[in-house]
Amino acid sequence: MYRPFYLIISTFLAFSLAGCSLISNQSTPVSDDTLISEITEKETFSLKKGDTNAVYATISPISKDTVQFKQLIQEIETRALKNQKTHISKTLKEALLKMSSEIKMLSDELNTDVKGDTVLVTIPGHLTFAEGSNTIRAQSFKIMASVADYTQKNEVELTVYGYSYMENNINKNKTMSYERAELVRLFFINQGFNEQKINAIGKANSNPISTIKDFMGRQKNRRVEITIKLTSEPIQSLNHKAKHD
Repeated sequence: MYRPFYLIISTFLAFSLAGCSLISNQSTPVSDDTLISEITEKETFSLKKGDTNAVYATISPISKDTVQFKQLIQEIETRALKNQKTHISKTLKEALLKMSSEIKMLSDELNTDVKGDTVLVTIPGHLTFAEGSNTIRAQSFKIMASVADYTQKNEVELTVYGYSYMENNINKNKTMSYERAELVRLFFINQGFNEQKINAIGKANSNPISTIKDFMGRQKNRRVEITIKLTSEPIQSLNHKAKHD
């Protein structure tokens, strides 16, 4: 007659122990070694690219709540952003070097260089303007037309910098340098370049190439510089993603 009572007690104790075990398992913190082992097994190619969603989908709920896991996710996201920025920088650098080389091939008279995130094209003073003049020399038409043609085939923005080196005449240099830059800007527009993507700036007698103040020195300094900035979709989308991730 007592068996049913013992059976009930035994069943209750069994369920109670099972419940305690379950609660214990849920509340017991995961050891560093266990978490590291679990994360290491899941750190696939997707994770290396910074795909933390893939990690969340595969790691156990217990691991997700640990401080170690949250720190690891933060490290992954930081590393992914760093790698992305490195990729952007490398991609941009390669594109700029390629453009610089291609423009240089248009004419031996052109000087090109990569400066930061732009290509700097220098058209020497003996080709562009006579001393004290803001009239473009005819001998520079072909060279400037080739640069204009090249740039309008690419997704770029241009800034034209004019320079003037008349001694002891600061105001005249400012005016002359801007007029020269503006004339080159208009030349590019007439060649078909988008007027919304080209600006003109007068630099007066700043940034001299030569410190010699004779005719040859002034001629070297009396130049036109054009900076070319890439605005192509791949570069823009990469930069946008890096800034907002």
